[in-house]
Amino acid sequence: MLKKSVLTLLAVFALAQPAAAADTPVATVTATKGVVLLHQTGRSAPTSLNKGDKLFAGDEITTEHNGSATFEFAKDGSVALGKGSEMQVSVPGGKTNVKIVRGAFAATGKAVPAIESPCGAVAVKEGRVVSAQKDGACAFYMTEGTATVKNSAGLTVLTAGQGTNIKGHAAAEAPSTWNEEQVSWMRGQLPADTLPSLAVAPQPAPAPAAVAPATVDAAPVAPVEATPVPAEAAPAPAVVTPEPAPALVPDAALAPVVPEAVVPAQPEAQPDALPETLPAAPVVEDVTAAPAEKTYPSDMPLPELPALPAPVPMPVDPNAPPLSAEPPPAE
Repeated sequence: MLKKSVLTLLAVFALAQPAAAADTPVATVTATKGVVLLHQTGRSAPTSLNKGDKLFAGDEITTEHNGSATFEFAKDGSVALGKGSEMQVSVPGGKTNVKIVRGAFAATGKAVPAIESPCGAVAVKEGRVVSAQKDGACAFYMTEGTATVKNSAGLTVLTAGQGTNIKGHAAAEAPSTWNEEQVSWMRGQLPADTLPSLAVAPQPAPAPAAVAPATVDAAPVAPVEATPVPAEAAPAPAVVTPEPAPALVPDAALAPVVPEAVVPAQPEAQPDALPETLPAAPVVEDVTAAPAEKTYPSDMPLPELPALPAPVPMPVDPNAPPLSAEPPPAE
């Protein structure tokens, strides 16, 4: 009885595991634009998907021609779905898997789940890869970081600034650096701000065509015969009769110049007498002379002098010898 009960509990637990996994969200909607629809298992009609909604295993998302949405699968891993696209989410073996059925997408981060595209499996190591479809081919471009694209024909590694085209499951084109002209059409399908503008690579100017020099057909020139010129008779030499030379006449201008006698100048006569008046000599004051005595008028009163004090008697020693009027003896 106890054994049967244990088996019953194990069966119930095993059946409950898929239901618990299905109830665990695998992603969160972080942005939406336009019409984005959510198709869930067990519901006949799709519902509108909005920011903050959760995605679960088995969910399918579609966007209209004006719609786009961004989903965060981990702390550093997100997938953005472009216009007119379809995406399915599954969790085989406990690992999240994203399948792009059609359209454009951008995968960013280091924890992006495995992505299955119509032309191969995409694995982002870090950075961002964008993809869009055109004329049955998939275009992949790496804005930053590194990613790989793998299909039955081989593995292609993309680094920042490189792109490749894959048609169906054929081998990918050799990765090359792309410019704005090669990615501009993708921007119209991708969500906003997922593909930055690239600088347009300058196109080399066409080389000027070589122009052959024009050929001018020159008309033949007939030779011109020289017309003989008759020689003229030389003129007879002229006869010149020499004229007699004129007589030489002395010219006054050519006569020698006789210098005139130079008389020395006489010195001017000096006056015999001195002038009557001479300038007076300056008067020099005699500083050695005694100053003149000053005189005062006889009637000038004399100033009164102060009275002198009375003489003070000197003390006399009675034992002193008497003073002598004789000089002291010489020594």
